[in-house]
Amino acid sequence: MMKKGMILNKKYILVIVFALFGIISFAQNNLSMYYMEKIPQSRYSNPGMISPYRYYFSFPMLSSINVSFSNSFKMTDVIKHRSIDDSLYIDKSFIDKLKDNNFASVEYKHELISFGFKIKSNYFSFNVNENVGLRFNYAKDLFNLILNGNTPSINNEFNLDGMGLNFIHYREYGLGYAREINDKLSVGAKLKYLYGGMNIYTEQSDISFTTDEEAYYLNMQAKYKINTSIPEEFDFADYMFKNKNKGFAFDIGANYKINDKFSVSGSLIDFGSIKWKSNVYNYESTGENVQFSGLDFNDLFSKDPTADNFGELLDSLQNSFIAEETENSYRSPLPKKIFIGTAYALTEKINLGFLYRNEIVNKKSNSAIAFSYNQELGKVFSFTGSYSIFNRTYTNIGLGFALNLGGFQFYAMTDNVFGIDILNSRNANVIFGFNFAFHKKEEKEKKYVPISTDIKK
Repeated sequence: MMKKGMILNKKYILVIVFALFGIISFAQNNLSMYYMEKIPQSRYSNPGMISPYRYYFSFPMLSSINVSFSNSFKMTDVIKHRSIDDSLYIDKSFIDKLKDNNFASVEYKHELISFGFKIKSNYFSFNVNENVGLRFNYAKDLFNLILNGNTPSINNEFNLDGMGLNFIHYREYGLGYAREINDKLSVGAKLKYLYGGMNIYTEQSDISFTTDEEAYYLNMQAKYKINTSIPEEFDFADYMFKNKNKGFAFDIGANYKINDKFSVSGSLIDFGSIKWKSNVYNYESTGENVQFSGLDFNDLFSKDPTADNFGELLDSLQNSFIAEETENSYRSPLPKKIFIGTAYALTEKINLGFLYRNEIVNKKSNSAIAFSYNQELGKVFSFTGSYSIFNRTYTNIGLGFALNLGGFQFYAMTDNVFGIDILNSRNANVIFGFNFAFHKKEEKEKKYVPISTDIKK
């Protein structure tokens, strides 16, 4: 049944507003881990890599915790300090640093359980992960409209095409298999069963504004479709185990040794989707013109403590953005990743790596490249250092290590050590965890005693 309704109620608008303007946004990179073969979790980027361990199992709940962020601007580019009156203000010049299309994204990945083991030339693995991701695609004209208003742009168009919010929480059950075909080639694949918890999926977004030259109203033309799966009332047991949101995805990868020095590798990660059936609402515009006149973002910063400025702002949004509301199931794709790499072995323990990664979200790609130095210091310590270019930044220095002590492993790394200053950085991420990992016991070299052919008479 189709009915006329508001695109989102006030609760959902609050979620979106705080997501867009109030939190630090994260996106998974893990460029530094790709060539750290002694860390079992490096197979998340390429299931065709064979682990050097006979078997491993994760430390429950602490085996791998991954948090990272990327944004198209730094917070210190926007919020500046005025020393005269010790106040903060918004520096509008940061808009000039934006591209026409930009993004802010969040990803948190928590490995709950994982293990793997090797039988001859075959490697088997299993994992259970919780995944949370948020991505907001926005146009430069959005900030032009918010901070400069529409008066300076009479009869000019504000183009917000492609703008949209995508949020997802799902659990992944992964079953992996890899095989050494010969001493040069190894291939692998992983099948993933996906259980969806919550989702906001912007399927289509074509939005533009023009300013009326007489009344200065904004005339909006909007054609968009937003799908949501959000429980009205939260019950932990129902949310974690009883949703009808199911899906599948797969990873495939391979590694080929050209000779004793050079190797090449590649993988396709998270090719799949989830079909959402529980707590579903769809909001689709008719594409008609809407006159938009009641929104003033400057009111948000009013010093009048009795004014309900934010409530009035939400009411204005709700009254202006009208959509058709339905309750149809829908399918949302996972962000796909493509990895292509090559490595050169300087010595048996040292290699140099190059990696290209392309992430595809809503038909938009986000590319990155990384150069790495990787070294093993005996059987106890592994180290990596990297330089990478991603999210239009060129100062990303990564560091990481893995410490192995009698089967107990601890590892930690980041793609950008400067990201520790999170307010002054566009990228930051960290991954760390604990495993139990064991090599195959080395067979003692047999001593052969020559058999005498002399026969005593």
